[in-house]
Amino acid sequence: METPPTPAAPEPCPDCRGSGKITLLLSIKPCKRCRGTGRVDPLLDRALDDLELSIRARAVLARLGVRNLRQAMSLTQDILLRAPGSNALVVREVASILARLGLTLGGKGT
Repeated sequence: METPPTPAAPEPCPDCRGSGKITLLLSIKPCKRCRGTGRVDPLLDRALDDLELSIRARAVLARLGVRNLRQAMSLTQDILLRAPGSNALVVREVASILARLGLTLGGKGT
């Protein structure tokens, strides 16, 4: 059984350089990667390759373009279930992996 890593101090977001905002010519948009905080959580940027997922779950997530935990937790159960090749077991497996790390589907975490 995999134990959750000890939380590290948040690092400055490389997309917005820690400001929480991205300036695009004449407009300012909130940074999506750090959600406007200017800091990224190393746990959320962890690659899915590091996790013990079944081949089917990996294939479904790859079809959806999901490469890290941040992207995985932004999925809803409905989106995951409707993905090509997915089934209820895949949804439960992904939800279980996220739960072990204190995260949930749908973008909520503890």
